[in-house]
Amino acid sequence: MDTLIPFLFFPRYPERGTIEGRLKNLRHHYERTCGAKFYKYIITKSKQQIQTDFKIEDTPALVFFCNGTEIDRISDLDEADPAILVTTIGGEESKDETRIKNKLDELCEKIAAQRSDPVQQQPDDSTK
Repeated sequence: MDTLIPFLFFPRYPERGTIEGRLKNLRHHYERTCGAKFYKYIITKSKQQIQTDFKIEDTPALVFFCNGTEIDRISDLDEADPAILVTTIGGEESKDETRIKNKLDELCEKIAAQRSDPVQQQPDDSTK
């Protein structure tokens, strides 16, 4: 079964108003609508092997997997840059949140299309 797995890398537990806190609501929506399974890993101040393994330079970062393969990533979020102040009015989405939602929508649609079209999943053997 093709399952979208967004793996979230964050420096700490969510604070009010951060993208991580807002992703909690998104997580429930995408788990329900496209079967995504979200996982989170807390990056500490000291260098960890997982940062090297997943090529994580800045947090927050999201790495998207399907069937054990990385299919996309978002690692240049504004919230990763301490020089950029990210503020939103209540109920308004940040640029980061909009980018993440758009990427999740795109990947969920792509995976749903592959599930419904078995030809996309298997090589064409008609030339043999």
